[in-house]
Amino acid sequence: MKKIFTTTTLLMLFFVLNAQTFNYNSDGTQTQTINGISVTLAKGSGSNDPTFYTNFNTNEPEMRLYAGNTITVSGTSVTSVDMTFTKQSSKSYASLSAGTGTLVSGGSSTANDDAKVDHWTGSGSQVVFTMGSSGQRIIKKVVVNGQGTTDDDDDDDDDDDDDDDHPATLDTAYVYSEPTLVSSPDSLGSNKTYSFIVNNIEVSCTTGAVYPNYFGCNAGADITFTATRPIKAIVINGYVKKDFDADVNHGDIEYVDAFDDAVEADPVVIIKDINSTSVTVSCVKQMRCYEVEVYFVANPDVTLGGGGSDYYNYDYEPTTPTQLNITFDDMEIYDFVADYQVAELYFTGDDYEMDLMFNLTSADEDHIVPAGTYPIDDSMLNLTVQASPGGDDEMDYPSVILTDFEEYDGYYYYNTAYYLRSGNVVVSHSPEGSTVEVNATTYYGTTVHAVWTDISGSTALETTTATPASNGRYNVLGQRVNGNYRGIVIIDGQKKLQ
Repeated sequence: MKKIFTTTTLLMLFFVLNAQTFNYNSDGTQTQTINGISVTLAKGSGSNDPTFYTNFNTNEPEMRLYAGNTITVSGTSVTSVDMTFTKQSSKSYASLSAGTGTLVSGGSSTANDDAKVDHWTGSGSQVVFTMGSSGQRIIKKVVVNGQGTTDDDDDDDDDDDDDDDHPATLDTAYVYSEPTLVSSPDSLGSNKTYSFIVNNIEVSCTTGAVYPNYFGCNAGADITFTATRPIKAIVINGYVKKDFDADVNHGDIEYVDAFDDAVEADPVVIIKDINSTSVTVSCVKQMRCYEVEVYFVANPDVTLGGGGSDYYNYDYEPTTPTQLNITFDDMEIYDFVADYQVAELYFTGDDYEMDLMFNLTSADEDHIVPAGTYPIDDSMLNLTVQASPGGDDEMDYPSVILTDFEEYDGYYYYNTAYYLRSGNVVVSHSPEGSTVEVNATTYYGTTVHAVWTDISGSTALETTTATPASNGRYNVLGQRVNGNYRGIVIIDGQKKLQ
């Protein structure tokens, strides 16, 4: 996983926005900026800075304002401000005044759960509110109506059309789909473990906040984006705190700044070359997502290579998802035993063929694939089925469905292949025979339901062990291959990837 800083010049344009909401129950950030409108909490003439803490009685996070503290709201034009406060339980409720405009008090709060809203109206680029000389308040929320500032770079090169789209920052070697947009669906609060789905993209976070204008990830927490087909890139438009850093489990993460200070930008973080249906971002510092753009790849010839061997060649998977319901008539299985065993099941039917690669580190001594449910994934752990990578033409594809078969000049071609990425395989045995049932999702989101049932009453799923000759190279089908073969090979009984 690589981390990259880019010096790409950004042009950020903000338009008239209504009801920008600033919440103060997730962290101690004293300056928040949303779409060019800023709210800053400061010490002012007081003795103490505004302080973020956890209320001992309610165990809820709160931002406490002291006597003399100030609240400054700024933008190109600010027309109204609504501020929600409650009383700090043991302290008097401080007064509040405005430096300009008209401030209408919502009354004095009498308890921590007795919220009061002070309403200000006026016009100007900035208004400063000042706490009285005694007492305290707990600030919960500030809602601002107005127009945000415009942050334009003076560089004339910013007139290029490239500033308004992301191919300038994404890899130009790929043709991307139109982005799938993900924004906050609701207001769930702060310091929550949450999960929601927007436009078929699932967002889940171990600890973070969800509000109408953003969803976020706390420092030290993970946020995961999951789709039904492999994601190529994710662009995050939002805000990160000073010294932000993060790791991703798939792809490379790119920053638009060194983050010596808090940064708000469109974009602020880009994750590229993900090539997985799910990516997790582990945040060292807090990150807020105003809008996330999820990109898939539109040209499979660039990103999804064919698989196979010297004799068998697989072509590209269709990019348009479909549904496959297949019943297979015949099955063969091969295994090789070294430090662990890999069993390959090969199914054939009227129109389709299927390979499944089982990892069996504790296989039955009689070479029977044990009954059970085998997840299809990349882990290669015991009792799993190896997923096909989809995207690396230097590798064989261990679990794949093939169709449109052709033979030409001694070579075999499958003009369509579906690369299995996730799902499970269920193996069951009974005195009457055995059944293998596959429910899977492929590289481009095709759903597969495939079944093979043995009704002969013979020994089901019994493997035939191929014994490679000394110094020879064999693929998992027991076929002799040369040194140019790419994929899983067996040399002197040892399974290797070359």
